[in-house]
Amino acid sequence: MIKSFVGVVCQGNMGRNLAKHIEQRGYKVTLHGILPGSTAKFANDYKGEMTEFADNFEILVTSIMKPRIVFVLLENATLVEKVIIDLVKYLESGDTIIDGSDTYFLDTAKRVKELEKSNIFYLGVGVSASESSILDGPALMPGGSYIVYDRVKAFLNDIAAQDNGYSCSAYIGPDGSGHFVKMVHNGIEYGVLQLFSEAVGIFKRLTDVSNDEIHEILSEWNTSELDSYLLEVICDIVSRTDADSGKSIIDVALDRVAYRGTGVWACKSSLDLSVPAPILVESIILRHMSNMKNERVQASKLFPDPEIKKVSSIELKSFVEQVRRAVCVGIICTYAQGFAIIKRASSYYKWNLDFEGIANNFQSNCIIRARYLHMVAQAFNKSPDLENIIFDPYFKGILESYLLDLRNVVSFSVLNGIPIAALTSTISYIDNYRCDSLPTGLIQLVRDYMGINGYERNDKPGEFKTNWNEPGMEITSVKI
Repeated sequence: MIKSFVGVVCQGNMGRNLAKHIEQRGYKVTLHGILPGSTAKFANDYKGEMTEFADNFEILVTSIMKPRIVFVLLENATLVEKVIIDLVKYLESGDTIIDGSDTYFLDTAKRVKELEKSNIFYLGVGVSASESSILDGPALMPGGSYIVYDRVKAFLNDIAAQDNGYSCSAYIGPDGSGHFVKMVHNGIEYGVLQLFSEAVGIFKRLTDVSNDEIHEILSEWNTSELDSYLLEVICDIVSRTDADSGKSIIDVALDRVAYRGTGVWACKSSLDLSVPAPILVESIILRHMSNMKNERVQASKLFPDPEIKKVSSIELKSFVEQVRRAVCVGIICTYAQGFAIIKRASSYYKWNLDFEGIANNFQSNCIIRARYLHMVAQAFNKSPDLENIIFDPYFKGILESYLLDLRNVVSFSVLNGIPIAALTSTISYIDNYRCDSLPTGLIQLVRDYMGINGYERNDKPGEFKTNWNEPGMEITSVKI
């Protein structure tokens, strides 16, 4: 019997569909589900001509040709450690594990080194696709040793999403860089979703447009520079009716949303690396707040809405365009913050990442696929050392043109008590970033006053301490 080219270890439908896709690309696959009864269910649901099913790791490993490749794709990243420990018991020197789960990047880097001792190769590969779109190939972010990547490069290129002949699977970098990029990708996703949800909230509370009209508005947006996979999904959702209630599905969904570790990790990394990413952070905070449902209901009774002034039908067309432009600025800044985190990590961890290549890997069948990403790739192609994408002429031009619209939408929404944390964070980010003299000198002085640190001055170099106990109003500063 011909052995399988690759084994797939999965938890649910995401991994099952990946195995289907791999088979469709011409590779024989052995599939193993880690949950009780899942392998039998997969076998019952799918009868692929080149797919076998293994009830345990021993059967799985025995069925794969040497040197073996095992693709692990688990929705619950907390299970990865145990699965790999159990899997490694049956692997041999020269075998390769491709971890496509959302594993924490520092754990990935540690695992690379640990498995090297047994001469078992390990790649941390970010995987981006939906449960259904993975059937057309995922966007991949391979990280780890380039030598190991090179061994499976042709396979990854073959199963990855394609964008005009480009395989969205270019090598990211060493250690856990692939999982780091996927982590930030998820943080960007949180920010973009929050921005679009706020736009829908604005329309529902500040205008009299129907859900069908909101669908038309968003569909039109998706033909503009806002064209993206997430907006495409949102358009589809807004058009659907709930069979049980007969209402639009967006009117029956509870405003309480879950989150996974990757979004929190992205925010933690931004803080650890001293990279301001307020849209990403605010999007996580809003998910926390969404889960405070009972408290929010109580607070709504204590602090009712101000008298809302709705947009008139005469002003509606202009207002819709203002909101679109405000969202454009928010999404650009979300990408700017995400790539700023990746850029700082590349320097801090000495990864030497290719930012144009990362943007290109996001171009097809990726959750954050967007028209703007083509321009992000072009920006880094022209200026590989670009500090922030808003310095690129294309994005700078959009911000200059759309910034007043963002200010108008934010101010009008705030005055009417509409929650728009991500849009508010956008204007705060821009105004702080463009300010050459922030009001933070006072904080330096307070810290010095308390004896914590010295402070820097704007009229001469060096660090200074002030004797705050001197009598009188005039005090002396001494260079440290």
